[in-house]
Amino acid sequence: MENSTDPAPVPLQLSVNSTLGAVFIGNVVAAVLYGTSSLQTYIYFNRCKDAIWLRMLIFFLWVIDTVHLCLSTYMIYSYAVTDFANPARLNVYPWSLSAIIAVTATEGMITQCIYAYRLWLVSQKKRWLIAIIMIPVLYSYIMTFVLVGHSAKFSTMSESRASHLKWMTYSTLSGVVVADIIIAISLGIVLWHFRTGIRQTDGLIRNLIAYSINAGVLTSLCALLIFITYATMPNNFIYTGLYFILPKSYFNSLLALLNARKKLRQGSGWGGAIDIPLSSISGQGAAGLKTRVNHYSTSERPIEIQVDTDSNRKTDSTSPPRLDNLVKPSTSCLAAIC
Repeated sequence: MENSTDPAPVPLQLSVNSTLGAVFIGNVVAAVLYGTSSLQTYIYFNRCKDAIWLRMLIFFLWVIDTVHLCLSTYMIYSYAVTDFANPARLNVYPWSLSAIIAVTATEGMITQCIYAYRLWLVSQKKRWLIAIIMIPVLYSYIMTFVLVGHSAKFSTMSESRASHLKWMTYSTLSGVVVADIIIAISLGIVLWHFRTGIRQTDGLIRNLIAYSINAGVLTSLCALLIFITYATMPNNFIYTGLYFILPKSYFNSLLALLNARKKLRQGSGWGGAIDIPLSSISGQGAAGLKTRVNHYSTSERPIEIQVDTDSNRKTDSTSPPRLDNLVKPSTSCLAAIC
């Protein structure tokens, strides 16, 4: 007769619709998003000429995104095919779920670090701002692997819902949400301060703010939904289905911003010569005086500002606000047009 001091686990309330059905739908959505990210990755490597370290990092993200889809598909195959007509097996904790958690955390952490690095550049390398971002990022990443370590001891899904482990899941998801919100708000605030009063430049800034906020809202909303469904419906797999989607939302958001650079430049007027009245810059420009600004969207050359008057000629130069500082490695920070 066996003697055990461990309390009996709470049995999982089995329902094929809310368990196998939930993860199946989540995997279908994840597969669609994977197709989108694969296409965006192809476009990125054919269109963007970034530094080799960023290109290698994007390729690595695509590889682990592929591994993530394979793991989630294997998990569903085990439930739906290998253990067909055996609903009791839905309460077995699969090793693939622990692997999915680790891959998701890694993909999200790398993406958040890329955004944090861009923010560090455009904020004139403010270390305190990056520290505020990296604290929840690293905390959630470390707590995820602590949770994965505990999950190696699980034999059933019921055990994974033990009260002493729930706080790990809550704190991990909270860290993800907080980090995404801080990144989105910080990028918006920093970029807002680069407004110049020039329509083309301000249009570019507004588009960048919109892209940054949309990316942060998408990933934060997904993580928040996982948090809510895990807290309110712990006895089904709905939160697991949503968790399948989370890394795909990270990768697609990053690729969307990387691949949108050319369109943003063209839409904002960068890449050609434009005439700007001096009055739109300082408010004291004389009537008839105009400034011709040559913008170089892909060159490292500075903007040349030439002021023509009836009596003299003045030439000045400055560095343009480079969109690539957000999405391309660079040692310079975003500069406002004088």
